Amino acid sequence: MTAATLSSAQVAVGFLAARNRHDHPGAEAMLAAFDTEQERLLAFCIVAEAALSMLADATDRTFEDVAQEMSTCFAQLADRSP
Repeated sequence: MTAATLSSAQVAVGFLAARNRHDHPGAEAMLAAFDTEQERLLAFCIVAEAALSMLADATDRTFEDVAQEMSTCFAQLADRSP
């Protein structure tokens, strides 16, 4: 993984942190920092993969188990959406 890709992943984490603290201008600034949609997509994919890996490690589960549970949760949420 290149330094530029890791830097983009850091920006994605910054976006998520800003959003979590309801800093909408900060979150918008983080999104604007990406040069391309492809860069943004890759960064968020890296962050998602890292988060799933960290959760799997912390709970002594496999990545696949955690990913399946998250997928099921999203499916259940979609079923409840109007």
